Amino acid sequence: MPALVSVNLQNVLNNLSVELNVNRNNIPVTAQVPIDVAASVCGVSVSALSASIASGTASCTATTTSAQLNQAVQQQIASGGDVTGGPQTMGSTPSN
Repeated sequence: MPALVSVNLQNVLNNLSVELNVNRNNIPVTAQVPIDVAASVCGVSVSALSASIASGTASCTATTTSAQLNQAVQQQIASGGDVTGGPQTMGSTPSN
């Protein structure tokens, strides 16, 4: 299972709203995404995020979007759950 990183989407909510054709209010402020996707949209290295995961604080702030981020956010919206609290995954079960 790929490591998941909590990505703050506040800076890219407008972009996601347009790209996904979804009302901005329906987009979560944070999303759990695979580490490579997080590194890409946050502009940080995978190794830096890996170190954060090891200490249990893997998170970053998105500065851009990507097709993979759009897909992850879309899946979280489609799941209809509380996207800021419960386990949000891309096809696997998290171990919290």
